[in-house]
Amino acid sequence: MNSASEMQKDWFEWADTFLANWKAGDAEWHATFSPNVVQVLKLATQAALSLNHDAVGAEHLLAGMLKSDSGEAAAALRRAGLTLPALRQEIEAAWDVIGQNEVKRPIPYTPRCRGIIERAQARIRGLVGVRVKVEDLLLELLAEHDGLPAQMFQRRAIDVEAIKRAITAKTQNQ
Repeated sequence: MNSASEMQKDWFEWADTFLANWKAGDAEWHATFSPNVVQVLKLATQAALSLNHDAVGAEHLLAGMLKSDSGEAAAALRRAGLTLPALRQEIEAAWDVIGQNEVKRPIPYTPRCRGIIERAQARIRGLVGVRVKVEDLLLELLAEHDGLPAQMFQRRAIDVEAIKRAITAKTQNQ
C-alpha cells in the first residue's frame, strides 16, 4: 500500500499531467483561428464578464464581432443596422445583469456558442494553412434559428439571408 506522501505525489503528478494536456488541447484548438477570431473570442468573454454572466453565449460572440470592428462581418452587421449599444440593450433585457460584483474567473462557452465555433472550424477542416475567420463565425451564428441573436434579428427585421449573401460574396472574391 502506498504511503500518504506517495499518494500525494501521485495526485500532484496526475494534476500536472492533466493541466499540461488541457493547455496543449486548448492551444491546439486556438491554433485554428485567425488573430481576428482570437480577438473576437476575447472580446466576447469580456462582454459576458462585463454583464457578470457565467458563460459566453452566442450573443456575446456577436458583441465581440461588433466590438472588434474589423472585417466584413462587423461591416455587414452595421449595414444591417445592428450596433453595440443596441445589442447590449437586447442582452440586458433578455438576461439580467447579475449584481455589481465582477466575475473574475475563466468562464466557459455555452453549448450553442461552442457549436458555432466548432462548425466554423469544420468549414476549414482539411484546408492546409487556412484559419477560421470572423466571417466563418458569423455565417455559423446566422445559421442558428434559436437563441437571443436569432430572436433579435427577427424582432429587428434584419435580413439574415442578405448578410449571408454579402459575406459569402466578399469572402469568395478574396
